Amino acid sequence: MSIATAVTTMDWRGWLRGLIGAAISGGASAIATGLVVPVMDPDHWSFQAGKLYGLVATVFCVSAVVSIAKFLQASPLPGEKTTEMLRVTTTPSGTQQTTAVKITEQAPPSAN
Repeated sequence: MSIATAVTTMDWRGWLRGLIGAAISGGASAIATGLVVPVMDPDHWSFQAGKLYGLVATVFCVSAVVSIAKFLQASPLPGEKTTEMLRVTTTPSGTQQTTAVKITEQAPPSAN
């Protein structure tokens, strides 16, 4: 199996969605920082001060990177593409039978 063939059978869309989701959820903790810090130290950090927004942006980036690293540790590469579908078959007597089918896209065998 060539590398190009293996890459095309991977679920890149789902993997990228998970990666972006990890970044957003990790960065969401910056909202808590932006709300708590001015309450804890209003003399140095206020909502009118520009440095508060710099702190929130920094916390967002750091938290997002940590969450992305955790995601990559659990899922360093995308899995195989799978499709779930229902197959409905009708018998000669007219009854219908429904079965769930899970299809995993496989790479074609190598010509080597």
